[in-house]
Amino acid sequence: IKPENIAIDNKNMGILYLIDFGLAKKYRSSRTGRHVQFSIPKRLTGTARYASVNSLRGTEQSRRDDLESLGYVLAYFITKGFLPWQGLNIPDKLTRYIKIFYIKKKIQPEELFKGAPNEFCEYLKYVKKLQFEEDPNYHYLKGLFSNVLNRISLNNNDLLFSWLNNKE
Repeated sequence: IKPENIAIDNKNMGILYLIDFGLAKKYRSSRTGRHVQFSIPKRLTGTARYASVNSLRGTEQSRRDDLESLGYVLAYFITKGFLPWQGLNIPDKLTRYIKIFYIKKKIQPEELFKGAPNEFCEYLKYVKKLQFEEDPNYHYLKGLFSNVLNRISLNNNDLLFSWLNNKE
């Protein structure tokens, strides 16, 4: 999951699309319904900037990793395109990935989401505690952001994105 794979419908401005599922895979077997097995080592799949700590560690990815990745995308939007691990002047890819891993492992959600509603911190804390096969509580996660919208008096169905009205 990365910002470049999120598109807005020009005719229906309130609709977001997730595009480019080239790296997507099933987390359950179609035949047995069983969750994929945890395994290591795995090569990083995707973009290190948004990859989960576990992905950078070299473990098999699961739903928890997608949700953590989404958290980094949200942080990217909130920080207007700057994450603490961006712009590292490290030409060697493996060394750069290791440095990103340590920054992501060390950084507190409160630092990453400084100035944002606390629900963003709660989101990241929750998803980082998920176990490999654990079913995420999507209702809880959606509720975090609904709480923010309600608190700042936005209607969940207004179909507007703040950046569309930005005159900068």
